[in-house]
Amino acid sequence: AKGILTTQLGVEGRKLRGFKITSTDDWAALSDALVKTSNLSIYINTRAKTIPSIKSKIRETKADVLIIDYLQLLEPSSKHTNREREVAELSREIKNISLDFKIPVLLLSQLNRLAATRKPNLADLRESGAIEQDANTVLLLYRPTPEKLQEFLNSGHDFINRDLLQQIKSRGNELIQAIVAKQRDGETGEFYLEFKASKLTFLSYDRHRSGDGCTSSDRR
Repeated sequence: AKGILTTQLGVEGRKLRGFKITSTDDWAALSDALVKTSNLSIYINTRAKTIPSIKSKIRETKADVLIIDYLQLLEPSSKHTNREREVAELSREIKNISLDFKIPVLLLSQLNRLAATRKPNLADLRESGAIEQDANTVLLLYRPTPEKLQEFLNSGHDFINRDLLQQIKSRGNELIQAIVAKQRDGETGEFYLEFKASKLTFLSYDRHRSGDGCTSSDRR
């Protein structure tokens, strides 16, 4: 619920998490956010950790879309000594949920620890290659290191330049590289986003050049 208030309505996440809503403006923003979200058809469940329980909740709520945060927290229907087989089973069952209920499923997954030190790829999907096999689209997020950003600058990157990085830094935000590692119905590739951590919001950039550089717009 805190994530919804933060991403959709601009209430700062750190204030919500730390219960630091103190000023009149903060309370007004929170009140306005609560009014707007109270009528949204969003059901949050923190107890359904098995595939049968998830299916039951979909039937109960007549959900149009399912978001699972995250795969490795789910419990398999049958226990295996091999963790990879368990994750593969879960991945296949989630795929079947999308097919059986005819709804899109957004599934978050952990990556291997090595992905924290470099640009991630499909092989970094933790514990099972079945995730890559079952998914229609795989989107990976990468926060370039200062060394990598300098490499972009030195190579004359066609989008990233020093002015852009300074503008992002001046706003207290970060540059994120989004990698479309798999797309069953389209092309793979990469694009760049500006991440506003305080509001869990991503800004996307228009690719055309103008006199004052690239412009940005909210994409949540």
